[in-house]
Amino acid sequence: MRDATEMLEVTKVSEGTKLIVTTSGRVDTDTAEFFDEQVSEIPEIVDELVVDMENLEYVSSSGLRILLTLTKQI
Repeated sequence: MRDATEMLEVTKVSEGTKLIVTTSGRVDTDTAEFFDEQVSEIPEIVDELVVDMENLEYVSSSGLRILLTLTKQI
């Protein structure tokens, strides 16, 4: 089995109070924990979150749950 970091890439860029999270690959049962770890730590200064999923090939229900939880943090 491949490592989660080989199947999913997550980058974060801060622009003042805006955080841009860019993803590429797949968010599925194999990568959901890695995805959650990468996006769950949002600095308190952030008041705008952009999740760029243009290069995301697939999102499972686990990934959708993480995204919904993320929107409640902002």
